[in-house]
Amino acid sequence: QSEIENRKSEIEVSAATNRVLDIYGSSRVELPPDIFKPLTEATIEGWIKWNRLEPTASLANFGPYSSKLWISPSEGATERSATADLEAFISPGPNQQHGISVPNLLRTNEWFHIALVTGSGGMKLFVNGALAGTNAYQGSCAALENDNRNWLGYNRNWMSTGPDESLSHPTLTCQLG
Repeated sequence: QSEIENRKSEIEVSAATNRVLDIYGSSRVELPPDIFKPLTEATIEGWIKWNRLEPTASLANFGPYSSKLWISPSEGATERSATADLEAFISPGPNQQHGISVPNLLRTNEWFHIALVTGSGGMKLFVNGALAGTNAYQGSCAALENDNRNWLGYNRNWMSTGPDESLSHPTLTCQLG
C-alpha cells in the first residue's frame, strides 16, 4: 500500500473511534449558560464508564448547588467502592429534590448507557436500554432557578493525594451523541 492509503486507513480508524472523551480530575465539558433553560421536556443521555465510583463524579451536572439536575453515583459511594447506586435528581430549589435511585447498579470499568427522560410524563431513568426507575415529578430543565453552570463529566471533589498525580485523578470516560 502507498503511504497515502496507509494514512487514510489511520484517519478512518481514528474518526470511527474518536468519540470517547476521557475526563480526569476536575476536568469537564462546560456547555453554554442557559442553554437548557427553555426545556420543559428533555432527555440527557450518554455512555459512561467510571474508573472510581465517587458521588461527585457526575455524568451530567446542570445548574448551581441550590437548583440543579444531576446524574451520578450515590452519596454512599467511595473511590474504593466496587459497586454503587445510580442517582438521577432534579432539585428545582432549596430543600426540593425529586429523584430516582437504583441500588447497586454501577460497577467500575464497565460501560453503561444512561438516559434520563424528564417532563410531562414524569422522570424515567433508563440503563442499557431498560427502564431502571421512575418518579412522578413532571419538571425538567425549565424548573431550575437558573442553568448558568452546565457540566458533563465533572468531579467537584478532585484533589491530588500523592506525587504521582496520574494515580490520584478520578476518571470518567464519556461517549456522547
